[in-house]
Amino acid sequence: MRRLGALAAGIVAAGLWAGPAAAEMVVFEADAEGLESGQKLADGTTVTLDEGETATLISESGETFSLEGPYEGVPGGDSGSGAGTTGKALAALMGEREASSDFLGATRKVDFTRPHPWMVDARHDGDQCIRARGGVTLWRPSAGRDRPFEMRSGDWRHSGTWRAEQDTVTMPRDAPVADGRTYHIDVGGDAVAITLHTVPGNLASPRQRIAWMLGKGCAQQAKLLAGEAGVRMDR
Repeated sequence: MRRLGALAAGIVAAGLWAGPAAAEMVVFEADAEGLESGQKLADGTTVTLDEGETATLISESGETFSLEGPYEGVPGGDSGSGAGTTGKALAALMGEREASSDFLGATRKVDFTRPHPWMVDARHDGDQCIRARGGVTLWRPSAGRDRPFEMRSGDWRHSGTWRAEQDTVTMPRDAPVADGRTYHIDVGGDAVAITLHTVPGNLASPRQRIAWMLGKGCAQQAKLLAGEAGVRMDR
């Protein structure tokens, strides 16, 4: 709840909440009986939250709803709830190409040099998103020379060489890939810690995926996916 809650607060402050909810929703995060992350809710589903329970939902159009109990209603179906527009959230939070991101309460610089939104940038600490299916590809610009390469997470460890002619390396099949798991990567002495977040495969639209990625702190990848999917930054 903390990450997307901070995102929502930023959008509210910028005056970017607008419009009714759109069709099917997916639970982003929830601390409530009967709701879990990644769960789909059909259009018009009534959500009931007891005192102290919370839930954050994302619509197919990328609109985001943060709910707190006691609550009973259809998210977006009453005047007391609003939705954050994905494109405007991207524009407000990303700004120019070199923009600062403070989803986690700390400012850091992001850039847009990785060639594909689903590649994991092996140069920077922080949160990055991967697809639910398929391998994990690490990316960094070619260093022009072979460099020793090591990855570790918990008891798992892998070492090898990042070849001079390579700008990508595929994470080994025996790697313990799991949502929210942190991996320590060292390429020739450049060490980073990256936490991977799995984007559910049941998200129905690019805007829904982008909103999910923004909520997890994957700002750079969300920006790249928006460009690839043609999501407008002014709506």
